[in-house]
Amino acid sequence: MTTDQDWLKARRHGYGIGASDAPSILGVSRYGGPWRVWAAHKAPHLIKPVSQAAHDGKHLEPAVVAMYAQRHGLDLLHHQHTVYQHPRISWLRMSPDATEGPPEAPTGHYEIKVVFSAAVAPSLPESGAMDMASFPVQAWVVQCLHQLAAVPTLEHVTLVAMLPWFELRSYRLERGAPGSEVRQAVARLATRLRDWRERYLVGDEVPPIDDSDECSRHADWANPAPPDWAKTAAKRPSRDATPEEAAAAYRYVEAKRAEAEASSAAKVARNTLLDGIGDMYRLGLPCGGSVKVSAHQARRLTVQDKRDE
Repeated sequence: MTTDQDWLKARRHGYGIGASDAPSILGVSRYGGPWRVWAAHKAPHLIKPVSQAAHDGKHLEPAVVAMYAQRHGLDLLHHQHTVYQHPRISWLRMSPDATEGPPEAPTGHYEIKVVFSAAVAPSLPESGAMDMASFPVQAWVVQCLHQLAAVPTLEHVTLVAMLPWFELRSYRLERGAPGSEVRQAVARLATRLRDWRERYLVGDEVPPIDDSDECSRHADWANPAPPDWAKTAAKRPSRDATPEEAAAAYRYVEAKRAEAEASSAAKVARNTLLDGIGDMYRLGLPCGGSVKVSAHQARRLTVQDKRDE
C-alpha cells in the first residue's frame, strides 16, 4: 500500500476493526466512542478529518522509532502502511508502528505515542511493565491488548511515549504463558469486539444514542426537515409526543437550564478570583491544590482541586 487512503480501505475492508477502534468501541477513548467506529464504516461523511496534532504525531513516528532503537540497541522495522490481520479472524486487524523479528511473523510490536497533551504527560508513570488495571490511559492498554489479539506471533507489545520535553518512556505488556492474566484479557477483548461488530456493523443496528459529535451529526442527517414544509410554522404537521419523547424534551430543557446556570456561576467565580488575586500568579488552596492565572490579557484560570484525593 502506498497511500493513506489505500491503507484506510485495507483496514476497514469487510468491517475490519483495528487497534485504534477498540478503545472507542469500549468507550475508553477521549477521541471518540462507538459512533465514530460505526460512522467510519457505515456513514463516513459524518467523520471529521483528523486533527493537526494527529498528523504531526504521525510524522514524528519514524524519528521516535529510530531514537528508541538506537538507545536500546534494537533492530526495529518502522511501518508506514502495513496492515496485519489475524490468520483465522480476518476482521481482527492492526497497523504496526514498528516491529522486531521477521516482518511476516513479528515477535514484538512497538506502539509509538507522541504526547502533546500537558494534561496526559504528567500522569504517565516511569518506564516499566504496563499494569493493565492502574495504567492512567486505559485506551492505550486496550490498544496493546488488541495488537496481541490480532497478531498471534507477538510475544509482547511495548508502548513508547515521547513526552513534550522529549523524554522517552516505555511500557511493556507481555503476552505471558497460557492462562496468564494478559491472555485472558486478550480473549475477553476479542469476544467483545466480535459481538459489537456482529451487532452494529454486520447487523443493521446503530449504537445507543450518546453525546458524541458523530451521533449528533447522524441525527441531523437522518432526520432532515421535509422539503414540502409550509413556510408558515403554524401550518406544519404536529402530533402529541410519546412519553419517551416528552421525557427527553424535559431532560433537554433541564440540562440546558443547568448548563446556563453553571456557566454563569463559573463566570462569577472567575471574576471574583481575579478581582482579589491582584499581581499574584498562584494561590495555594487549603486542599493542597492551587489556582494559577495566565499572563494573557484575557486571564485564564487553572484550578487544581485536590479535595477528593
